[in-house]
Amino acid sequence: YLDIDKNPLETPPEEIRKQGKEAVLRFLKELQEQGERELFEVKMLIVGEGETGKTTLWNLLQNPDHPVPDPKQKSTVGIQIQEGWTFAHLDRPDDAFLVNLWDFGGQDIQYMTHQFFLTRRSFYVLLADGRREVANFPYWLRIIELLGCDKETNQSLPVLVVLNEKGNPIAKMPYDTETVKKDYPKLNIIRREVDFAKKEDGRMEALSKTIQHILCHQIDHLPLVIPAFWSRVRQRLYDLRTSVNHINAARYAAICEEEGIKDAQQQADLSRLLHDLGVILHFREDLQLADFIVLNPDWAVNAVYEIMRHEEVKIENQGRFDQALLQKIWTDKGYTPEEQGKLLNLMLKNNLEVCFRAIENGEEIYIAPQLLPEAQPADLHWVPTPQTLRYVFHYPFMPKGIIGRLIVRLHEHIESRGTRKVVWEKGMVLKKDRCRAKVQFVDDKSQGRQIIQVEIQGKALEDRKLVLRDIREQLKGIHRRSFPALQMFEKVPCNCAECSQAVSPFEHDYNTLLKNQAKNGAAAMAPC
Repeated sequence: YLDIDKNPLETPPEEIRKQGKEAVLRFLKELQEQGERELFEVKMLIVGEGETGKTTLWNLLQNPDHPVPDPKQKSTVGIQIQEGWTFAHLDRPDDAFLVNLWDFGGQDIQYMTHQFFLTRRSFYVLLADGRREVANFPYWLRIIELLGCDKETNQSLPVLVVLNEKGNPIAKMPYDTETVKKDYPKLNIIRREVDFAKKEDGRMEALSKTIQHILCHQIDHLPLVIPAFWSRVRQRLYDLRTSVNHINAARYAAICEEEGIKDAQQQADLSRLLHDLGVILHFREDLQLADFIVLNPDWAVNAVYEIMRHEEVKIENQGRFDQALLQKIWTDKGYTPEEQGKLLNLMLKNNLEVCFRAIENGEEIYIAPQLLPEAQPADLHWVPTPQTLRYVFHYPFMPKGIIGRLIVRLHEHIESRGTRKVVWEKGMVLKKDRCRAKVQFVDDKSQGRQIIQVEIQGKALEDRKLVLRDIREQLKGIHRRSFPALQMFEKVPCNCAECSQAVSPFEHDYNTLLKNQAKNGAAAMAPC
């Protein structure tokens, strides 16, 4: 029996604790048997809009003599990962601090990876072009706060904001300091200004020292304490990635056994920890991917981007591609047929969720929602009726990609009209349980909110409720997996005579309605 109520454990990493009591007990037992190893290792995520200098910073941290500007440097597509930027810990000079640098591309199409790799227990560096009026700071700060902060504690998260002058002194800050403090209380914003091309002024060197100081003194979860054998396996995998991009489960198990981890469950615990930390990609629960352990996550993610940014997929076909085109793109980039099969599964439902299989014109194809036309099809044929069941998911802040993932999760029920699926970038029409349902994202600027709007038509109210329940479950599944701290409010538009004709009907809070109905035994809505 293990009772840790009001006595939170600090030694097992959070990624182990969330696996439950048995995993914690195994971890503590292994610490006792193997001894412990302290690791000063952190994932440093360099994020921001495109062309702000992220890759330049990435290069300069590894090599201060890197040329700026670099004529050979291209905009980052996908992510670049460089492990092994090391320096002596400022307070413990005998210990090396290992920084794994992640450089994220800043184009809209690349935002889909944020929810998988922008994680807690990481250090965030937000780059902005100091010459631009708009640097999209609200989005970046909100996504960092959402994915990087622990909602259960009051610990602040250090975020280094680097304003890149690019030859021109910054005349106006892209954000208001006091507003940021008020709106993002859990973020400790540390601002620095730099011109990467002017190495002689010493600011780049000072920036590097600032980063080292933050890492040594403000990253609360370090050092990471793990069993000694785990550290040896992690080093073996690190050494392997220079020669191979992936291994199978049998080879992983053999490495674990060679380093003293014989128990299969303990091997699984370590695999989950390394996956959660972003060291490897291993979707153990997917039968198609359980035997596919990716040692270089950027290799896999960039394979996905090769498809998503290909001109024929993105421009000519507007998000649709078949197996032949996929094979051509990946074969040209050197991916083997076996790797292609695994990478395709990585893109589908319950994994990265960027596309789904469909039958159109009698042929199997794949559809990537975020590349589809933004406007809904002209032949949608949707006429609201008094019996339409309406529902609204209201987000004060919605991370990009949620509606696309919802489309992927519900794709089996998307209606076909003629030879095409009724789906567009922001929505879809479902045909399920004797009902039709229109689900779409709406950026409601007049109300300052973003919503997912649901309308369901069908003869029987119980059928309509079943469809709504499925939509709610799938959406909440996305939240649980990727955005456990995300705020979302469920609303029911009023169906009174006046509101039924209104452009913006009054919306009842769903949970309040449930409480009222439980208390009063009434099925009708309260007055609007």
